[in-house]
Amino acid sequence: MVLVAASMVLAFRTATAGGSVSGLSVPEGRVVALAGLATVLLIQMKLRPAWMGAGFTLAVLGRQAISYQGSNTLGSGLGLWLGILFAACALVLLVQGMFASMGGEPPPKAGN
Repeated sequence: MVLVAASMVLAFRTATAGGSVSGLSVPEGRVVALAGLATVLLIQMKLRPAWMGAGFTLAVLGRQAISYQGSNTLGSGLGLWLGILFAACALVLLVQGMFASMGGEPPPKAGN
């Protein structure tokens, strides 16, 4: 998730005229950077809701990528796609870790 927050420094949005906008220059990029850093804190405190932060970040980035696809004047920048990649990897790893930590003894069978 640190990589997601760091990717907001890269180009978040590109214009067909050749210019680009950093992720920290747009409100969605700032939300993603803050959510990424908050998720890092949740991971460090070993709290299970950390996967929700990763999912929220992925949802915001995915929404932006989809909204830029139909635009003739705006395109998705490298920072946006890297953020999606890193957030998806973090979400998969956090959910897998959550399910792996749920191990334990199975419930007793009825009638024994």
